[in-house]
Amino acid sequence: MTIHQNARSIAGQLVKQWRNTRRLSQLDLALVANVSARHISFIETGRSVPSRDMIYCLSEALDVPLRDRNAILTAAGYAAIYTELDLDSDDLRSVRCAVKFILRKHEPNGAFAVDRCWNILLTNDVMPIITSYFVEPDSLPDSVMGNMVKLLYHPQGLRKYIDNWPEIGPMLYRRILREQTHYAHDDKLSSLIDTLKTYAPEITSQDDALPLSSCPTTKITLKKNQWHLDLFSVISTLGTAQDITLQELRIETFFPGNKRSSDQILAMIAEWKKNQPPGRTLCA
Repeated sequence: MTIHQNARSIAGQLVKQWRNTRRLSQLDLALVANVSARHISFIETGRSVPSRDMIYCLSEALDVPLRDRNAILTAAGYAAIYTELDLDSDDLRSVRCAVKFILRKHEPNGAFAVDRCWNILLTNDVMPIITSYFVEPDSLPDSVMGNMVKLLYHPQGLRKYIDNWPEIGPMLYRRILREQTHYAHDDKLSSLIDTLKTYAPEITSQDDALPLSSCPTTKITLKKNQWHLDLFSVISTLGTAQDITLQELRIETFFPGNKRSSDQILAMIAEWKKNQPPGRTLCA
């Protein structure tokens, strides 16, 4: 097999993997992409190398993330077209400022921005304040404190104070497994899941589906000493992003579920500010 034949065969295999991930037949994909099922068969078997436009068409039909579209393009012999810029780069300075603006505007509610593996990229001032009342920042490694899911699942992390952990733990884990399906063949996300299995084997080994909740939002209840917070989260994404970093960026905000929780958050902020040197901030 020549190098060219091998390349187009790999590209076809990637298309097939994504079609199987999305649970579509060749005919299903053909109807969505408005191409012939025969042509899709030729692409998947390597008999035909797809054009750049065809890769774009099939990727749209299969909802392939930008990162994996680049993989298909390069496998077919084309240059990758989607950038993956650092959020700290000059090119994304305006976006970073916009995200920080959004995070600040959510105060006094805690809010943060994460990547696809739940690494914390940005946070407003309030989120670290709330977290510090339940987990000492110096009690866990930076690799745990810098990742929201690890911080939740670590045996010495927030899970100790989540009153409804038996519900939240499995629910969040299944959500991460669904995300792994969306980002198929993602080694970093797979590594995160392996870490969670070591943190909480009693949860990650469960196979039974969770019963559907009657609540319209996902609630999390934190309790420690006099603090009792009933929170629910809202996640926002950049829906039109054409950069990998921005497409994978998520902003999550925790809102108080009742007046008591709202008042306690304000009390936490006031107490924290009283004990800090003038001008101290925790915002990334």
